[in-house]
Amino acid sequence: MSDTTSTEVSTTSFDHRMRTDSRTDRVREILVVVANPTVSSNNNWPVGFWGAELTHPYYELTEAGFRVTIASPQGGRVEMDALSDPRDSSRWSAEDLITMGFLNTPELAALLEETPSLDAPGPVPVRGRADRGRAVTHVHLP
Repeated sequence: MSDTTSTEVSTTSFDHRMRTDSRTDRVREILVVVANPTVSSNNNWPVGFWGAELTHPYYELTEAGFRVTIASPQGGRVEMDALSDPRDSSRWSAEDLITMGFLNTPELAALLEETPSLDAPGPVPVRGRADRGRAVTHVHLP
């Protein structure tokens, strides 16, 4: 089998799985964990999670039909790092329209007001430390 044929078979198999998976009646769920607000030990500035690391995957995942739960280690209100907020006076992330849209959509912005903790019973699909290790994956965006 040539390399071209192998690539075509692999792509076809992948496409078939994606079409099949997208027709499932099972709700697909994703847990996204963001940092609770804190103060930097380097410069004593307040820091939070990086906005685009939440909002960009959130947009892509919800558009693909996933139900996304936003949680934090301690639960409660979470805040974006100021430099990642497109409204910040530094204008560091001023061109991030996805994050701007997230923050200006009341239903989405409300998701940051009261996040469940990783240990809380309820909508967070993580129970105990063993499950937490399997559920939490670190993702770097390009």
